[in-house]
Amino acid sequence: LVVVVMAAIAKADSEPPTSSELIELYDNSAYIGYLVVIVIGGVLIQMTHLHYQKKMNEDTPLPHSHLVLPITYAVFSALFGTLSVVFAKCLAILLERHTKSCECLKRECMYEDFFAYVCLVAWICLVGVWLFRLNEALSKYNPLFIIPLLQVNFIFFAMISGGIYFNE
Repeated sequence: LVVVVMAAIAKADSEPPTSSELIELYDNSAYIGYLVVIVIGGVLIQMTHLHYQKKMNEDTPLPHSHLVLPITYAVFSALFGTLSVVFAKCLAILLERHTKSCECLKRECMYEDFFAYVCLVAWICLVGVWLFRLNEALSKYNPLFIIPLLQVNFIFFAMISGGIYFNE
């Protein structure tokens, strides 16, 4: 129902943003703050995960290790994996802008745009990290627990990162 309402009120005929407008979105102090928070939070989460893992490997597990390890693994994976959603949407916007006018002479050409290649490389790297961590999680933890945990974190952080970046 929410999707139908949002689609009904969306501007279908609006012009997609240009590459320079997408780059300007990085000046958003809220998004910069979000990036700082996820980097600092990611480091703290990974340090927590490594500490619990070290204690588990030494056969002196800390209390609730069976919960802390998969949760910290899933959150750390999702923090950086969901940034791929922002780059994927930027690529989709640039592609839409390019395909609305088949002639590169009328508008900026996507294939000559440096930002498009930055988005493509960043998207490939972040998706690679996400898929690697997803496969590792499936081999380390109970799939019935880790799959929903990974998906919930991915969806949650994708909404936050996309919402902040695109001012939605």
